[in-house]
Amino acid sequence: MTRGVVKYMADTPVSLRYAGVAELSAALRSRAVTPTELAEEAIRLLDGVGSRYNAVASLLPDRAQHEAIVAERMLASGNAGALCGIPYAVKDLFAARGGPTTWGSAAFANRYLGTDATVIRRLTAASSVLTAKLSMSEFAGGGRPAMPGASMHGQGRNPWDPRRYSGGSSSGSGIAVACGLVPFALGTETGGSILGPAAFSGVTGLRPTYGVVPRKGVMTLSWTLDKPGPLSRSADDCAAVMEVIAPRSATGKAFEEVVDDVLGSRRRIRVAFSEHELAEAAPNIRTALSAGIEAFRGIMPTFRNVELRRNPRFIEDLEEIVRIEGAYGLRAHLRDQEFQMTDARQRATLTSGLDAPAVNYLEAVRSTIPLARASFAQVFREADVILSASRPTIAPRLDEVRPPRDATKMSDLLRAAGNLAGLPGVSMPCGLSDEGLPVGLQLIGPRGSDRLLLGIAAAFQRTTSFHRNRPPS
Repeated sequence: MTRGVVKYMADTPVSLRYAGVAELSAALRSRAVTPTELAEEAIRLLDGVGSRYNAVASLLPDRAQHEAIVAERMLASGNAGALCGIPYAVKDLFAARGGPTTWGSAAFANRYLGTDATVIRRLTAASSVLTAKLSMSEFAGGGRPAMPGASMHGQGRNPWDPRRYSGGSSSGSGIAVACGLVPFALGTETGGSILGPAAFSGVTGLRPTYGVVPRKGVMTLSWTLDKPGPLSRSADDCAAVMEVIAPRSATGKAFEEVVDDVLGSRRRIRVAFSEHELAEAAPNIRTALSAGIEAFRGIMPTFRNVELRRNPRFIEDLEEIVRIEGAYGLRAHLRDQEFQMTDARQRATLTSGLDAPAVNYLEAVRSTIPLARASFAQVFREADVILSASRPTIAPRLDEVRPPRDATKMSDLLRAAGNLAGLPGVSMPCGLSDEGLPVGLQLIGPRGSDRLLLGIAAAFQRTTSFHRNRPPS
């Protein structure tokens, strides 16, 4: 850590470690701290704290130093945007110059790519500072490994209890944000890989509308379902990131006006909520869920007892699509008898996708996806957004066999169906379980409602303090 950051940390009542984008930007513009100092501090934390939780795939100190110098010039010129000089990190399936891109697999431990993913190029153009590649479940969890978070970098350890999982497959992204190592990180979601880490690690995550965020330069697990998106400590920060990585989705009003509109029309926003949710949730999270739901009802009082059609095919066919498309993308490796993966069951499941009947895949893509879209359309005729538990349980233990999705739980069905339909979703903290572990609420909206969902989440977070809880360590 440089002397400037030490002095700044000592002289400032509130540490910048858990500061949001707006606070960091103000500190940079006032010259209280420099981009180089922030980048060095982020790398120090990623190296020291991140390693305790298996959060980091590789550090990028040389790249960070160069980009921090560029950011300092932009700040001096007076043309800096909201993310100028802000350090961040990305899941290790985004192509990025300066370090290996492993996809969580030892097979690619020494693979260096000479290009950046489109979203990283956009952040670089905004003078953000890339500090690290973050750990992830091997091949983004395709094939559902038996052990939670199987990866060459080790299982992601939950900052609230290192014996438990941090959520995956964007495990390192959730950990890095929850521990205050970077203010935001990028992850991807295919079947729950942004909202899951957000819920289990106690941060805010956005699953964007399918196709809104460009995927060029990002590993493909499922071309039908993959969606890159941000994780941060607040909906405001997720919105700031989206304005850079998906600028067309942020056209129109400034985000502050979106939040004001939400607060002004909150009684007219209809919220679908299943009365069965609390009974379906594990007993040790019901108190936190109840408190979060009641707090949400305080700002959005118009609830509708409407729920998505309970169809187990949403879960079954999502997993079929991922298994078959994932196997196709990795077919050259899976056919190699010498090719090894961290989790043997995951490899076997993926390999089985090579011989899956075409009719199974076509049925899932051509029948179940339209069914999921139609089922949501029916709900959205009576409601504007859906509120649900992000996960019906706390994070599982690392030594437990990974539990399957449960078709009897509405939150699990919504996770699968929302990804099939390509709908945006936000997970936001709503308190702690009886054991002191994070509990989350998720919002789901129609296609293209990303900013509305973030605006509602921001309104919720401005009237509550759940998202300010920090891991005990």
